[in-house]
Amino acid sequence: LIYRQQQAIDPSKRHKWYVLVGCDTYINVPHLLKQLEPYNFTQPYFIGGSVGEQMCYHKNGTAYKSLFVGGNTAHVFSAALVEALYPHLSVYVESIWPQPNHTSAALSDVALSCLVFSLGFKMTILPGFFRRSPNGIIKEFGLKEALKVQEPSSWHYIHPAQMIDLDEFYGYHPINDIKHQLSSFNVQFIDKSLSGHCHLTKTCAKDLKILNSKNGMNPSLEDQKRFYEVYKNDFEMNHVNAFICFHPASMCEVFMPFNRTLIVIASTRYELGRFSKEEWRNWNKNLQIIASNSRNVIAGNNLYDAEYIRYFTGVKAIVLPSLCAYTNASYKQVIGKPFIIASIHEKNFHSKFMSMLTDSFKHLKIAVAVAHLRDVYKSHYKYSQLAEHPGIIYVPYQVSVMSLFEQYRMNIPLFFPSLDLLTEWHHTYGVVNERTWDSVSGKKKNASIVSGVLDPNIPDPNNEFDLHAIRYWLKFSDFYQWPHIIYFNSTDELVIKLTTTNLTQVSLNMKVYNANLKQYLFEQWRQILQRIE
Repeated sequence: LIYRQQQAIDPSKRHKWYVLVGCDTYINVPHLLKQLEPYNFTQPYFIGGSVGEQMCYHKNGTAYKSLFVGGNTAHVFSAALVEALYPHLSVYVESIWPQPNHTSAALSDVALSCLVFSLGFKMTILPGFFRRSPNGIIKEFGLKEALKVQEPSSWHYIHPAQMIDLDEFYGYHPINDIKHQLSSFNVQFIDKSLSGHCHLTKTCAKDLKILNSKNGMNPSLEDQKRFYEVYKNDFEMNHVNAFICFHPASMCEVFMPFNRTLIVIASTRYELGRFSKEEWRNWNKNLQIIASNSRNVIAGNNLYDAEYIRYFTGVKAIVLPSLCAYTNASYKQVIGKPFIIASIHEKNFHSKFMSMLTDSFKHLKIAVAVAHLRDVYKSHYKYSQLAEHPGIIYVPYQVSVMSLFEQYRMNIPLFFPSLDLLTEWHHTYGVVNERTWDSVSGKKKNASIVSGVLDPNIPDPNNEFDLHAIRYWLKFSDFYQWPHIIYFNSTDELVIKLTTTNLTQVSLNMKVYNANLKQYLFEQWRQILQRIE
């Protein structure tokens, strides 16, 4: 049907590529388009990410074993291939491929592969088309394998709500927030982004040498040396006064030889991209070297990451939180809209929390409208829409996330479990399941692979089994550091506070705090920029 519609329009406006996926496959369109750039859509290309072996069938009824492109990772067809397949498709499916009740009847990915091969075309297998979810790949092959492709084109076995979460994850905002903050200082940025969403901000690294989306997260020592040699006399590079490194913060290792100001701001655990013991230790040494020069800045964009850096390096990182003034929205409750429940990433706890909340509503005989974020907004939402809800209820999966910065800056009342309650829930159910990289990989540990350098009485931040360690580190989370957040010790107390809290006053208090923070951050950045000059 789509193909026939395309034939009715001007050839210059027709689709170049066709993507066939199941309903549980997430496609990152910017990543996919970037991956398809080297391929000519006017040539017959059949592209996928996994290969299997099954039976194909001749029109004379004979069968033979053949490889096929797995549909679990998506089938990508060039326009030229679709044009070649179209005249044969109906005949093949209706007359050659086995009919219902046959064991092969439902294997549509095999059928399409067999048809493509029978017409003399070949398959092209590319990395980044994953046949599992991120957690599935991590559990099967490890975290390093999951991060091997920094711009994956597809993930399989993804719930619709998780597809939105993945889309937001790949649209990470910290560097854009810094650009927005520093616009009043007349700072010029050279942004050669390796992100799959760089087209949205027109910052894609089209002419970057040595580093790319494949090696950017963890360049080898050889690549780092080559990068310096290529750029040490580069005209544009010689006009750079400072480098800012966010995600990963360890990217600043690449820029150390240039002898410029380095601004390292960890927006998540700083060992991202340096997961082996040797890599992490070397990064710690380099971070200490960077910190030893007073013109450089070591920071976390939250207290947790600042303290986490200090634990492993002894470096006293400052806190430079995200401002997120770009939302241009503020709390304006619309009567009748429900309280929003933010995404709960621990699947097993999601249903338990909803059961407890429902029980609390019933026995307290209180009726309050609540709804999950992704039930209200199936796709993206405007910041102004979110600001119309009375408040947002959290069971956090991470200690600091950009969406929380945004919501707090919009002065939206936020409800969080108390420190004691979240400690209990995490110890029992693992609800803050993106706090440590070990937890992300599904392999919780009771100790880090490298040792801390502080007082031995300070517990290991990556110990997921010790109640004291969990509580000690969770207290540094954004939601326990910011004022005017509403805490609950049980779902009963949550229900009561949903009905008794003066939400307007809470929002006004948040607004005052945010205004003061904006002035504080302005002064912080003014002093940092003075060092560079």
